[in-house]
Amino acid sequence: MNHEKIYDLLIILCFLDFVFIFLSACSALFPYYSSTTAIENGDLVELEGKIYNIDKLDEFIDSINRGEKTKVQIDKYNTKNNPAMYIIEFDGKLLSYSFARPSNDDSKDILAEVNAEIVKASREENEDGIKYYLIDNSGLKTCFFTAPK
Repeated sequence: MNHEKIYDLLIILCFLDFVFIFLSACSALFPYYSSTTAIENGDLVELEGKIYNIDKLDEFIDSINRGEKTKVQIDKYNTKNNPAMYIIEFDGKLLSYSFARPSNDDSKDILAEVNAEIVKASREENEDGIKYYLIDNSGLKTCFFTAPK
């Protein structure tokens, strides 16, 4: 496994949190993708400290560990209820991670994308909550979502 790809994934995950904050200020420029719609679409939604459809992450983890093609979309809403969308797809070997926001033509504008070779995934609970990890073939774990208790 190319460690540069994993390093790039970690850098982009940190950068995307910054981009999410920046895009929140620009929300008037983009059409609204409501949290209600996102929940109804089966997206994992983080809104006002609550998480909806968390079972989608457990299904995603299980599918990765069985080597099955799978996808999860995580929509994080800020205090103004503006979304940022994180899309993670697994084709049985290669993981594709992208960050998107609603676009004027109802498609998604991809702002960042990373590909990495993933061999398994895990879910770990501690006193702070539940952390979801992707693991490459060298054993490097990358946390991609944390759900508070």
